[in-house]
Amino acid sequence: MQISADFYNEVSSKLKLPDYFRRNLNALDECIADLEWVDGKSPVVIVVRNADMMLRETRVFFEGFVDVMTGAGEEWARPVQDGNEWDRPAVPFHTVLHFESANVVVSEVMVLPTI
Repeated sequence: MQISADFYNEVSSKLKLPDYFRRNLNALDECIADLEWVDGKSPVVIVVRNADMMLRETRVFFEGFVDVMTGAGEEWARPVQDGNEWDRPAVPFHTVLHFESANVVVSEVMVLPTI
């Protein structure tokens, strides 16, 4: 569907995802959990404008995206201290969804872990 293709292209461009990013939720999940191309210690805030466009695609697409971002917030909230070069402290990771439509009703509020 066109909205998801445009969405993945925009995400890939804005987050500077690696060339191997395959423009699907599983690939987004893997890349967001890694983010090795950023410093890995600075807070991450992702703002999605016109998030109601995702709901026009399918609710499954929207819920999948929310699941990926919620999982990323939980993952980044845990420090990695295994004695390796990729160790890092807990990193604040937040996703903000901005809805243009006044007709969107958020039926569930998801709270990301407090860091």
